[in-house]
Amino acid sequence: MLVASGHDRHDHARAYRSVRQPPSTWDAIPEVRVAMGGSDGARPAPLTRRALARLTDAFLVEFLLTAIIAYTITEVLGAEPSADALVATVVLIGSLRLLYYAGLEAAQGATLGKRMLRLQVRGPIGAAPPTFGAAIRRNAWVLLALVPGWLGWVLWVGVPLSIAAAIQADGAGRGWHDRLGGGTRVVVLPG
Repeated sequence: MLVASGHDRHDHARAYRSVRQPPSTWDAIPEVRVAMGGSDGARPAPLTRRALARLTDAFLVEFLLTAIIAYTITEVLGAEPSADALVATVVLIGSLRLLYYAGLEAAQGATLGKRMLRLQVRGPIGAAPPTFGAAIRRNAWVLLALVPGWLGWVLWVGVPLSIAAAIQADGAGRGWHDRLGGGTRVVVLPG
């Protein structure tokens, strides 16, 4: 008669649990990580964290940037700035917005909002941040705010929603803007 040692019983229980609760595909199959753009093993960032980072950036930078520039323009040009001054202000704000996102993502891999939420934008290969060109292409959609009138507002709301839908539908958590950026991806940093 064979008597199972305690070690054997634990192995059997562990094997049973692994059958009942298989590891996630991300953890179990390295080829899946590579196919999903995560050859470095980093996990794709969930949509909710990405959206919260974008909203944080919008408040910290876009709102404050717009307020500072608008205040400066009205103080320098008087209470009634010309149409040309308003157009120049809108173009300046749009350009600075694009430079903020693209510049920080290329230089450090994260904007202030992403850094606060422990997210990082990575290029298509490895853990390096994207190139400046890739970051510009990835974030070029923010210039849609320059489209005048109601169409600009529709685009400003509709494009982020389409990006969110693409992120949710993609197995690797990439939006169409990540594909425009040459295959960039947003990952959760460990810790």
